[in-house]
Amino acid sequence: MGAHVAELCGVDLSDAPQARIAVGGALVTAGMAEVNLLIADDADSYAWTAPVWFCDPWRPSFGLLGLTGFFDHFEVTIGAYEERIDLTPINP
Repeated sequence: MGAHVAELCGVDLSDAPQARIAVGGALVTAGMAEVNLLIADDADSYAWTAPVWFCDPWRPSFGLLGLTGFFDHFEVTIGAYEERIDLTPINP
């Protein structure tokens, strides 16, 4: 995520671990914070804590979901023809 997203969401990065990393073809300064995430619909909800790196500068054309932040919590099925994405929690 861009560093501006942390500010918009009220995530304090002042004491966050910092690193200089290459993302989307650019060198960025990143701060990591543990954030609470929630996916919900009318019937169910699933919440978890994930490490999120907030980077500055950020290239808006580049997006990334990490294994520890998202894909290790869900089985993801993409139905391109039906234009749908199904998420099934791995450990509800």
